[in-house]
Amino acid sequence: GGLVTAGLATPLAALGYRLAVQRRGGAESAILVGILAWLSCLWTPGFATCGGLVLGALANADRWTRRSFAHMAIAAATALALLAPWAWVTLGPAHGIVDFASGAQGALPWFRTFRHGLLLVVYRLLEWHPVLVAFGLVGLAGAGPRRIRRWTMPTLLVLFGILVYSKWNVRSQLYRVIFQGAAFAVFPAAVLCGRLLSRRPAPGTPPPRTWLLAAAQAATLAALLLGLRVSGIHAMNIGAGLPYHAAEPNLLRFVERLRAVVPEDGRIAFAGETENHIGGGTVAYLPILTGREMMADDYYTFPAGLIKRNYPPHPYRDSLGAFLDFSRLYGITHWAVCDSNPRKLGFFLGTPGCGGRPGAFDEAGTFRLRGGTVRLFAIHGAVAGRFLLGSGRVEARENRLVIRPDDPAADRLVVRYNWRDGLRCLTPGASIEPYAADENLRFIAVRPGGAREVVVGYRAAFRPLQPNFDGTYHH
Repeated sequence: GGLVTAGLATPLAALGYRLAVQRRGGAESAILVGILAWLSCLWTPGFATCGGLVLGALANADRWTRRSFAHMAIAAATALALLAPWAWVTLGPAHGIVDFASGAQGALPWFRTFRHGLLLVVYRLLEWHPVLVAFGLVGLAGAGPRRIRRWTMPTLLVLFGILVYSKWNVRSQLYRVIFQGAAFAVFPAAVLCGRLLSRRPAPGTPPPRTWLLAAAQAATLAALLLGLRVSGIHAMNIGAGLPYHAAEPNLLRFVERLRAVVPEDGRIAFAGETENHIGGGTVAYLPILTGREMMADDYYTFPAGLIKRNYPPHPYRDSLGAFLDFSRLYGITHWAVCDSNPRKLGFFLGTPGCGGRPGAFDEAGTFRLRGGTVRLFAIHGAVAGRFLLGSGRVEARENRLVIRPDDPAADRLVVRYNWRDGLRCLTPGASIEPYAADENLRFIAVRPGGAREVVVGYRAAFRPLQPNFDGTYHH
């Protein structure tokens, strides 16, 4: 999200300046600015960039005309209209999660927070292209055209203020606004570089001033070549604070193994916690790479207050029988466990005192990945399938299930997907209802009513998203 918003910062700054300050462009340009603002705000800190641009527009209010004001109103209306569904989800179903992520976490005294935040700014600026620092920040503040300075400085000040604040609220990961800052600084840096490099000495200019101009242009070109250093930081991890990692060979072998041993309608679950042990967080992408459905408690460092970091949920982790019942109900055929969970690993290996039983699981592979070693286990006699009752095929998409029963005349089918308030049947003549798989788990029961294809959709209610039966969220 942060990188997508950063990628939109430069065109948003340039097109917004053309519309609000230069008073150029028509309604189509205004709509385009609104679309860019909407896309930027889908990552919540993107509101900082848009808010800064509003301040920049106010700072250039003397340039407004009725026509330019109307165009800015069109841009704002476009962005707000497109953001309405996002606002509905954020203020309604996801409200509790947003509150948790935005709360302070281990806040330091303000002076230490401020000092640490300033150090963070310095460290992040060292990873910027030197031209962005020299022209997009220092040159802008000292010698930038007044209109450009008024337009861009409010946004840059807002972003750097948030970066300092991010040390107070680590949980929010607001430090990623630095990506927006770098991309946003491209606009004023490009304007100043263009003016400098296109300047020619006027006839009769004294030689020392001509030489000074030539030296400044040469220094600018040299600074542009220093971008090779930035490429080394971000593409080759030379001194990078946030290193970049491509998919490692062992991870790809893990993916191929999962494809080979897990049936297409089987499921893989991750025992205990995953954190970033499985390839550095890439477990979040494994379902796409493997084409297999997966279940876990934390597939990408979720806040501890929202999850237990111990899967499966209580009481299904309390005994081998309960564990196997949980696996059977969901159609789980394989479990993966990280070596960072020694007790969980002992459970699968049948180590005395860990609650397991020797021979209950077959080891299906060991994979040494960045962040830890992962062991894959198969369940004896596991039966794959998406149906707890009945048979057929299920296609799962975002907020949508397409169920194709083998027997459309069946009275009731049950698919192994959790029931949630807000699920609704989109197929006329068919219906859905909750089905108690046991005392805790509720699945989706389908009454096809003769339909060969039943489509189930989801529409959340305007209230905080409800957790699972144990008070936490599982994925």
